[in-house]
Amino acid sequence: SVISPKGPVHLNIPIREPFYGNNEESNFAKWRNVEFLSPKKVLDKEFFNKFLEVLNKSPKRLLVIGQGNNWDKKLITLFAQKFGFVFVSDSISNTESDIKMHDFHLKSLDEIQATALNPDFVLSFGKSLISKSLKLFLRNSKPANHWQVQENERIIDPTLSITRLIDMLPMDFLKQLIQKSQGNNVFDSNYNNVWQLKEELTVKKLATNISKLPFGEFKILASLLPHIPEYSIIHSGNSMSIRYLNLLSLYISKNVNVYCNRGTSGIDGSLSTAVGQALKTDKTVFCILGDVSFQYDKNALWNTILPDNLKIVILNNAGGIIFRMIEGPKNQSTFSEFFQTKQPQNAELLAQMHDLNYYKITDDNNSVIISQFISDPQKSILEIFSDAEKNEVIYKRLFEN
Repeated sequence: SVISPKGPVHLNIPIREPFYGNNEESNFAKWRNVEFLSPKKVLDKEFFNKFLEVLNKSPKRLLVIGQGNNWDKKLITLFAQKFGFVFVSDSISNTESDIKMHDFHLKSLDEIQATALNPDFVLSFGKSLISKSLKLFLRNSKPANHWQVQENERIIDPTLSITRLIDMLPMDFLKQLIQKSQGNNVFDSNYNNVWQLKEELTVKKLATNISKLPFGEFKILASLLPHIPEYSIIHSGNSMSIRYLNLLSLYISKNVNVYCNRGTSGIDGSLSTAVGQALKTDKTVFCILGDVSFQYDKNALWNTILPDNLKIVILNNAGGIIFRMIEGPKNQSTFSEFFQTKQPQNAELLAQMHDLNYYKITDDNNSVIISQFISDPQKSILEIFSDAEKNEVIYKRLFEN
């Protein structure tokens, strides 16, 4: 059975006096089993004809997938190919899309580039998007049709472009359209070529720029991510951590799932979630988060059953670096103390206290340390120390280039 909308469950358990009884049995009301049924929705002929009508007048088609995990990757790819959609996604979409690096693709497009990339028809599903540039691109492109597929009647539209909400499971929606389709449809092959060319140029430019970068968080992550074994899990902290991973998604194996507590606009609980995830899987869980996020949630390590498949990567730039990257906070007189929350802490003694192996990186001579950390069969921490101001310069220069 499927209960929608899916989300956290809060259990309230009343504890009443007397706290310490004499082992007398308590009497509870007989429990009831309430079965939730979600009947499968069926697309009728009228809807399919409407879909074909929109397709035929929309040669430039874009399939956008947000946060999610339980997707049929082969089905999504088949749908995109069959109906001529360019397929884009974020790192937390956990799909095998053609286009992933939206922020570099879509930053500062001129009018000619924007016109070439603007879609006529957008089909989307999944939760939040990391890429602000992609959200702004969809807002500005104003597609004639933007259909959002989700099993939830609540409209959440950060792109400000949705024209139709389809209340059903996305995989059922794609499967039924594929089954009803007969023959090929006409689409703009040049539209796909424009996106592919953008992808190829971005990949080449990024590789060239990374090779020239000075020591910093971005360069270390570009070195670390390709070494994360297939079928591992990455659980990312919020703020800069997930933005770095999104920009470097090219360097993450397709068989590595990426999770992040998005939608809360905060850094709380990232480590606790990763610990819980590691306890429930045999896969290695890499928790990649910032130093402030780690300090906020270090009590997650106060746990007698920390599993050996837990590996923690801390980006220690002595504060909340996200506030250096966005406009506004640096102009405040309280920036260092209350926005960046500058701090001198490290995780070495905490690692000793909780019996985790500890590794640290402070410069470019790190390949051996990365290898040791990745291959260590026991729970461990890798702490990467870097300068916040240099990281800011590196990050902003990448976008300029």
